[in-house]
Amino acid sequence: MVHQCELVGLPARPTLVARTRTALQRLPAVLGPAWGSVLAHAGKTGDASFVAEHNVDMSDLDTTCASLCRRARVGYWRC
Repeated sequence: MVHQCELVGLPARPTLVARTRTALQRLPAVLGPAWGSVLAHAGKTGDASFVAEHNVDMSDLDTTCASLCRRARVGYWRC
């Protein structure tokens, strides 16, 4: 199967992010509260949400939960 990829330029969007580190075995326990925090602050906007891992060390995953927001929000929240 061949996939065609293309680079598409889109305007910048505000993004609400919760970033944390955890072992793979603890990912479900950590991801739930982090995701809940992001969604609580983002509200139910219907915008795209995603999770990303920034490394491949299964004992210390660097994980981001994020949601695109319709308007910018400034600040830090404790997860």
